Amino acid sequence: MAIPQIFMQISAARERGDLKTVRRLFKSVEKGYGDNSYFLFEKGMFELLNGANKKTVVLPLFEKAYRCGLNENFDFLFRFGMLLYELGIYATSAEVLGKAIAIKPDHVGVLGYLACVFEKTGNPVTATNTYKIALKIEPRNISINFNIAGTLMVCGYQEEALEAYKKAVECIKEDSLRLTNAYNYSNYLFYSNYVEMNRDEYFALCQKYRTIWENEIPNIRPIFPETEKIKIGFVSGDFYFMAVSFFVSSLFENYDKNKFEFHLFSTLAREKYDKNTKMFMEQTDKWHDIAKLNVNDVVNLIKKEKITVLVDLSGHTGGNGLLIFGRRPAPIQINYCGYPNTTGLKSIDYRITDNVCEPDDAQNYHSEKLFKM
Repeated sequence: MAIPQIFMQISAARERGDLKTVRRLFKSVEKGYGDNSYFLFEKGMFELLNGANKKTVVLPLFEKAYRCGLNENFDFLFRFGMLLYELGIYATSAEVLGKAIAIKPDHVGVLGYLACVFEKTGNPVTATNTYKIALKIEPRNISINFNIAGTLMVCGYQEEALEAYKKAVECIKEDSLRLTNAYNYSNYLFYSNYVEMNRDEYFALCQKYRTIWENEIPNIRPIFPETEKIKIGFVSGDFYFMAVSFFVSSLFENYDKNKFEFHLFSTLAREKYDKNTKMFMEQTDKWHDIAKLNVNDVVNLIKKEKITVLVDLSGHTGGNGLLIFGRRPAPIQINYCGYPNTTGLKSIDYRITDNVCEPDDAQNYHSEKLFKM
């Protein structure tokens, strides 16, 4: 299908970021091309750049463009497939991305998204094989190496997974890229607990990479806020039907509300809220949804709420808030329950544990001071 010249102009203006020109060109063609598939595609991209709702505004435009015959244009198929993946419409995403990869079989971006779709639909083996195809094309692709490490671990290939993590880490040079991949480094440390690694080696890894979470702000302890009650904040992505929630539920139910004020800072996506989430909201004093806030905004929120004790319930597990703790927003910072090892962060003062979990010499392998119950 030949692309009308006007839409090539719109596309060029969009890629330049010249939305004013895009808006003007749209007005000139809207009456004549309202149902044209290229018009619908460009209109969707324009709305996307303008921050329109992806599900209610952008998706209908892309769906209509697809129905109107725009199913052999690689750029559209890739964009549409990505949008479907982001919205969790995985079956259609696989169909659309499959058409895109048929046009460009060596496109690493499409292969990466296809592998992600396979992961989300419970096909880690197919995802792993798809990542392997991508790595043959771009062996030093950072995100693909990190992603295949995760799927290898899910498939039970722990040693091979750690080698993939090491390879991904070796590919990262710039400090900004290291920070961007903080979550992947957490996965690397987390999955190191699944293999026969001695404590010296693991602790050395923690010390090597701890600056990823702490490198921007010096470890200066804030002053203790003056408040009527001691305010304790809990940071986690597990405030729903998860193992961590079972450990903390009795604490939330029974703390002395005359002396303490509990704040929950949740990184949990809203679609995962359940009856446990609602129960925690009702049991505690204040709920803070921080899932979509940037780290600096969360740090400022914690300071504004005058939190004295900040508790990390995640360690290096998924949805963790270690970048928050690395910026030291509270005078006392504690790790508890959600992770069976040291975080490696100097900015976390204590780790609550016991003699069953940690042997007598465990302090030698922890950056936090062990507080044994």
